[in-house]
Amino acid sequence: MAEMQYTTYSDGDEFWNQSHHSINRCRGCDKVFHVIRDLFSEDVYHVGYDHNDDPEVIEDFTYKYWPDIPKRNEPAWFSSLEQPELEQILHEVYSGFDQELLILTSAGIRTAFDKATEIVGADPAITFDEKLDYLVDKELITKPDRGRLGILVESGSAANHRGWKPKKAQVDTLLDILESFIQNAILPKPDTSSFIIPPKPKRKKKAAKAVKKSP
Repeated sequence: MAEMQYTTYSDGDEFWNQSHHSINRCRGCDKVFHVIRDLFSEDVYHVGYDHNDDPEVIEDFTYKYWPDIPKRNEPAWFSSLEQPELEQILHEVYSGFDQELLILTSAGIRTAFDKATEIVGADPAITFDEKLDYLVDKELITKPDRGRLGILVESGSAANHRGWKPKKAQVDTLLDILESFIQNAILPKPDTSSFIIPPKPKRKKKAAKAVKKSP
């Protein structure tokens, strides 16, 4: 539901632009956000005429949102993390991803992983390779996990030191790897002590078949 609206116009000799601003509130979660609906003269297409011989057009609007619509929701387990420093880093990582700041997000993912290794006991002064070895030795990750986390570390290093800009899908994958590590290594394991599972029923013995003797 729109709370406030304002429209601006920019006219030139050949082109014009119209920007419609509105403050909106989501009917579901009550979140308030700013919507900008832009229309450029070159994005208005004439497709024919109506029955009154008036021109019919298609207007191809461009929409912008602030705060932007999340590109990826923060995991539900954030509230169970109980690690304020790591949680703050992760909030900034997801915020950067929402704004498509992919270089900064990649570097932040490596920083989040570095903090997570400290939480599980790795010496902060050792190298990333040594931290990965420590995680394998402590059986917090498997050898295949080590390879994936190695890519995470190298991606963050390339973004941080060499200005490498990964693709959005690649950063999405790096977040998958980071989330999986945090869930398995840091989050408390689910309590299954109250589970009472009925045992599997025993298989009934088959009746022995009578064997006919030859006369």
